[in-house]
Amino acid sequence: MSQSARGLTVEDTADWPRTVRDAYTKLSAGHVSIDLSETGEPFRVPESGVVDDHTRGKMARTAYWYKCLRDGRRRVLDGLPRVNGVELDPDAEHPRILAAVKEIERWTQQREKVLVFGVFLRPLRLLRDVLNVRHALRAVSAGRPIAHAVHSDAALLGIAVRQRERLWDEGALSGRLSMRDVTEMRRALADGHKAYERLRNKVHRRAKQPVASWMGDPSLFGGARRDSALQKALEHHLASFLLEDVLAMRDDAHETLSNNDDVSDERVHELSNIFVEERFRPLLGELDGEDVDEDQAAFRQDALRALLEDDDVRQSFHARLLQGATRWQTRRYLQAAFNRPGASPGVLIAQSQVGREGLNLHESCRVVVQFHAEWNPAVLEQQIGRVDRKGSFWERRARSWLDAGAQGEPPFIEVRQLVFEGTYDAFQWDRVMGRQHHFDASLFGALLPAEAWERVPEVRLRGLREAAPSFQPTLGRVVRST
Repeated sequence: MSQSARGLTVEDTADWPRTVRDAYTKLSAGHVSIDLSETGEPFRVPESGVVDDHTRGKMARTAYWYKCLRDGRRRVLDGLPRVNGVELDPDAEHPRILAAVKEIERWTQQREKVLVFGVFLRPLRLLRDVLNVRHALRAVSAGRPIAHAVHSDAALLGIAVRQRERLWDEGALSGRLSMRDVTEMRRALADGHKAYERLRNKVHRRAKQPVASWMGDPSLFGGARRDSALQKALEHHLASFLLEDVLAMRDDAHETLSNNDDVSDERVHELSNIFVEERFRPLLGELDGEDVDEDQAAFRQDALRALLEDDDVRQSFHARLLQGATRWQTRRYLQAAFNRPGASPGVLIAQSQVGREGLNLHESCRVVVQFHAEWNPAVLEQQIGRVDRKGSFWERRARSWLDAGAQGEPPFIEVRQLVFEGTYDAFQWDRVMGRQHHFDASLFGALLPAEAWERVPEVRLRGLREAAPSFQPTLGRVVRST
């Protein structure tokens, strides 16, 4: 139990349903991003004298909010239309998720990649699913294939039913999904996935020859066991990489796929080399040469085994999730994919403690969405720092802007924070922003935080501003040395 639940022993809560026990622990700490699935019994407040009055009062308040949240969830569920064969999840209708989707898609529709940070896993998973389903619906409506088997997943179908209505209202659907027909939507999703699998099988045959040549390369496999299962896994990974190129070209041209779509031999060779350098070597720790010691060989073998076992990274999904359970090999692989322009994923959703340190995600992204609030402004800075690095996508755009004469609005690193006014969420953001002002004052030389300047007499303002150190760079052209 957490510090917020102090006063109850394990024995006190042993017979509580898991969801109720988790609700007490999290709600009493101020967290509401929890799974409020039906448990069959209400939150129980013990009789007077069983626990101290302070703990009992906390439990009573928690029970009140638990009931409010359960009742609200039930009202949402009761208001959803019943559709056979689908699972409708009211949590996917949460305003935070819908607001985040709207903001994220505002950027992805402009071909910008988006990095999202959050704390609680369940809403992050739902955000990923909603984004992927909406991406799939747009694709099949336009006659393009989809990697997701949405049609065979009851939970994703439930999201699709609701999101199809929203996309229809937004005027974002045409073609097969231009009519509000759930049966036709299912058929379109199934056909879109079948088209993807047919194309994947076709591209997979082209991946066999490059992979066969890799198997004899000591700089890639020195010290590691060779087997047919690994070779097949590599073929699938390379096929996904090649397939992304085919789909990206069709998306750029707004074309549907035809039976004649293929990849030229020259393009297969070029992409295979890129795959080795951008995906495969980083995964192996950039070990080169045939002579590797025992530790290096073991390291390489573990990396190859992860590649063999991780089927999920073979798929070209629009939105991906990094969480604590994500293996470091998968993180490295996704990092390389996210940094590649035009490649999937277009949206990378990272649990805060996983993605805020040690990952360079700056090569193709300049947009950060902070889905949940943090208490520490340094954590927010670390999150933004994933895309604010030397040689970043934003820096390259800034250089181009300067070289073009600094005309118009300069490019920025775009940071968006989801804040719901009038809630505990707003209180937390307000508190952390206050800390951020003090943080900025220490880091950037501001003598006073922003709100303090409003209380400074007018006669003192100029003197204080002149006394403050300035770290503002001088605007000018970037000179490249030769």
